[in-house]
Amino acid sequence: MSKTAQKTNDLRDRFDDVSRLVQAGNLKLANVKVESALAEYPDNINFLHLGGIIKQNIGEIELADKLLRTAHALRPDQPDIMHNLAVFLLATNQPIDAVPLYEQLVQLAPTRAHLWANYGHALRQSGMLVQSIPAFEKAQELDPKNHDMDAVIAMTRRQMADWSGPALPLDKIPANLAPIFIDDPFKHLECVKKGAGSIKPVAQFDARGLPQASRMRIGYLSNDLHEHATSYLLAELFGHHDRAQFEVFVYSYGQNGDNAVRTRMQCGAEHWVNCAGMPPVAIAERIFNDRITILVDLKGYTRGGLPEVLAARPAPIIIQWLGYPGSMGAPFVDYIIADEVIIPQELSAAYSEKIIRLPHSYQINDRERPLLVAKPREAYGLPNDALVLCCFNQTYKITPQVFDIWMHILKDEPRAVLWLFAPHAIVQENLRKEAEKRDVAAERLVFAEKLPQAEHIARYRHADLVLDTAPYGGHTTTSDALWVGAPVVALCGKSFASRVAASLLKAAELPELIASSLDIYETKIRELIKDEPKRASIRQHLQQERERLPLFDSAGFVKDLEKAYQAAWQDKQ
Repeated sequence: MSKTAQKTNDLRDRFDDVSRLVQAGNLKLANVKVESALAEYPDNINFLHLGGIIKQNIGEIELADKLLRTAHALRPDQPDIMHNLAVFLLATNQPIDAVPLYEQLVQLAPTRAHLWANYGHALRQSGMLVQSIPAFEKAQELDPKNHDMDAVIAMTRRQMADWSGPALPLDKIPANLAPIFIDDPFKHLECVKKGAGSIKPVAQFDARGLPQASRMRIGYLSNDLHEHATSYLLAELFGHHDRAQFEVFVYSYGQNGDNAVRTRMQCGAEHWVNCAGMPPVAIAERIFNDRITILVDLKGYTRGGLPEVLAARPAPIIIQWLGYPGSMGAPFVDYIIADEVIIPQELSAAYSEKIIRLPHSYQINDRERPLLVAKPREAYGLPNDALVLCCFNQTYKITPQVFDIWMHILKDEPRAVLWLFAPHAIVQENLRKEAEKRDVAAERLVFAEKLPQAEHIARYRHADLVLDTAPYGGHTTTSDALWVGAPVVALCGKSFASRVAASLLKAAELPELIASSLDIYETKIRELIKDEPKRASIRQHLQQERERLPLFDSAGFVKDLEKAYQAAWQDKQ
């Protein structure tokens, strides 16, 4: 046998060996063997490709990126490599690089609905909202039974401030979008229960009989532990836990990288477990093996959540908190953290979980959030002499009903402008058109650009009055405004998502800013516009009492949370 043939046979045998290990789930040994093969054959396409997949699944994301990109560069026309690289890029928040790959893939396989759907997601996540719609519609045409596309298209239109589409029927609303489209918590529960029934656990654990450690082990599970709204709230949480009684584990399966908020959380956690790239079954096994007493899921059904890990019951008690505003309707979630405003007694039956009601607000805040000096108004495109009405909530939270009220007020207040967060050009264009339809000049709308978090918070100083949205209100954005001292008017609906701002205002000792109907909401806004001393009084209250207000008492919040954990554990015995 020639040396070339021997080499070919050797490569084939080694590749088959590694592939069998991957199929058997033995990723550690597969990784060792693929590294050995790549050391000898660094330009081998097959090992580069397979090595990238293995590295992705064991959480070595940077190496996975390098190997998959190298394989694609060497064989740019190979569909399997192209597809796996595209899937990887989309999963690791690099959608702009995934777009040209999916562009080629849908040309190569134009009848594959899932490729068109992923192409649409890559476009949408890259900010190409208009271009994403035809891709989603093509996926829908190819697979009309996939109702997810109806919801994705409706959601994309909401992001674009395109209100022309039909209402989304209840039976086509997936659990992750239920808080956006449903204000009735009973209908929300009906919606999510259907989805919960189809969740398959990644494994089956029985954590009930596990021996418990001397300290209660609390595990927090999330992929948002980086520059993200959830992390801006959580930054102080882990470090405030009483280490004499609680051992804190944090399971982070999202983006890595150095940033200030992540570093603070890592320093506060006793055990920071980097699960990025790990398959869900491995994450569940790690939680189970760590003998976690209470697992706190910070994602729910939001993008990137792992309900299949929760369904495996890797801990005796599972609590959902902060990430998903509503019931999960799932038998594998024991508790939801709320407060008396978020879930009043009369709405308890709309939640499948037992309800933990904290004494103030369900939301933790970071007392170390920066308080920078804002730039002058003109730096943000604001007229110096204008009354600035502000809403920095995501565009999909703006409804025609609320926008109508805003436009009525602008028509009656000629010196007022509306300051919105809408970084996409198509969103700005659509909102300007909607303003003009209501006889309000387009230039009365001022659009804020995306800024680093500290600078973003600072510019709230120029907001004379912050206007909340409904039925999905501001959460972190409301806390940011109150932290700076900006007055906020909120409409309190029935759903969890519609009651958060009201909860925050009550914990800030400003219940008079909560409205119970659209009419009252508009009345309160108009009264505050006319009452400059009242606005100044609210601002003074927030700024001078900041350190005392329950909303910003992080240490006190954690003590209340720990009492809730202990009560849940006692209830389990």
